[in-house]
Amino acid sequence: MPTPISPTDKSNFIDLVRVAPSPGGPQEAIRLQDIFNTYDDVIIAIGRQLSLYSGSNAYLIECMATLNDTDLKNVFIFNMKIDDPSSGPSNPRLICNSTFTGTINITSNSDGLVILGNSSVSRVQLAANVNLANLYLGPGCTVDVLDASASGAFVSNIWLTFMNNTASSLNSVVFGSGIGAVHIDEGAYYGGQDPNDPQLPCAKAVTGLAASDITNNSVALSWTPAADGWLFLNLYYKKKDSSVWIQAGEAIGGYFVTSGAPTGYTFGNLDPDTWYDFRVSVRCNNGGVAVTQISAQTVCCATNPLSMYKDCPITMTIQTPATPIGGQYLCNGIQIDTFYPPGTTVAIPYLASVNCAVLNPFIYNGVSYQNVPFDPYTGTWDVSGVSGIGSLSDGDVVSVNVSLPA
Repeated sequence: MPTPISPTDKSNFIDLVRVAPSPGGPQEAIRLQDIFNTYDDVIIAIGRQLSLYSGSNAYLIECMATLNDTDLKNVFIFNMKIDDPSSGPSNPRLICNSTFTGTINITSNSDGLVILGNSSVSRVQLAANVNLANLYLGPGCTVDVLDASASGAFVSNIWLTFMNNTASSLNSVVFGSGIGAVHIDEGAYYGGQDPNDPQLPCAKAVTGLAASDITNNSVALSWTPAADGWLFLNLYYKKKDSSVWIQAGEAIGGYFVTSGAPTGYTFGNLDPDTWYDFRVSVRCNNGGVAVTQISAQTVCCATNPLSMYKDCPITMTIQTPATPIGGQYLCNGIQIDTFYPPGTTVAIPYLASVNCAVLNPFIYNGVSYQNVPFDPYTGTWDVSGVSGIGSLSDGDVVSVNVSLPA
C-alpha cells in the first residue's frame, strides 16, 4: 500500500478544495472534500474512488480552476495554464489539465503521481534511488516516455485507464527502467519497455557503400554487409535540403540480394538534377544501430532517343569567394561548377569539348537577355558590354540552357 501523505499536506489539499458552493462556484467541492477526508491517501482517493473525476475531470478541473496556482503548487498539485510547457514541475503529486513538452522530474520518494484532464507529458524521469509508488494516467492523458533507468529508480505500479470511451497512453519506457506491475484497462495503450539499449554500440555497419549508374531519375546503391551479428537493415533517403527521412520501399525501387543478404538497391522515380542523401541502417543483435550514409546527385536530363540533342538548364550563382562545392551533373556525365566569383565573365567549363550548343536566352536575376556574346571555344559569356548587366556581383543569379548530345 502506498505511504500516506503527511497529515499537514493532506489538510492543506483539502483546504484548497473546500470551496463553499455559491452561484458560479464549484458544485462538487463538498463531495470532493468528503472523499478526500475518507482516505488517508489523496492518490488512492483519486485513483480508486473518483471515477467521475477521473472519467470526465469536469468537477475536479472546476474546483482547481478557482484556486490560486501558487497555493496548488505549494502542495505539489498542478493545474497549469501552461506558463512554460517546456519546463516541467519537480515532484508533483497531481497534474490536471496540463501540457508539458519538457521533463517532469521525480527526485524524491513519492506515493504517487496522478495525471488527469487530457494532460500531455513528454517525459517523466526518476532520479537515482527514487521510488514512485504509483503512476496513474486518467483517460485522455498521455505520457510519451517514462524513464526509470537510473540506478535504483523504481516505479511500483503503473495504472492505465480507459473510461467513457477514452484511453490513456504510456507510449514507451526507457530500456533498463525499474518497473513493477502495469495495470492496463482494456482499450488503454502501453507501448512497453524498449528492448534495445541505446548505449550499446553496433559495429556491424555495411562497408563499401557506393552510388553508380546515375541517371536523371535513378541511382543504384551497392554495399557489403557484415558476415554476421546483425538482424536486418533498412534503407532511407531524402532530398539534401529536407530534414525528413523516408524509408525506401517498392514504390521507389527494389533491393538486390546476394547470398541471402541485401547488397544493393536501385532507386527510381527520383527528380532530375537533385542532390539526395541515402542511409543504410543496420540493426545489430545487441539492439544497437549502425548507420552508413552517402550522397549523390541525379543528372539534369534524360537521354532522348528521338533527338540528337537534349536541352539542359544550368543555374549559376555569383559569390565571393566562390563556393568550391555545388556542381551540377549534366546528362553526358560531366560536372560543372555552379558558383562563380564576381567579374565580367561567366564560364561553363568543358562544354565546347563535348560539342554542346548554347541556347539563348541568357537570364540574369530573372531578366532575359537575348544577345549575350558567347565564346564556344572557352565556354564563357562576356556580359561587360551588355546594357543592364555590365558586371556580376555577389548574389547575382545567371541561368542558361545548353543542348547536350543525347
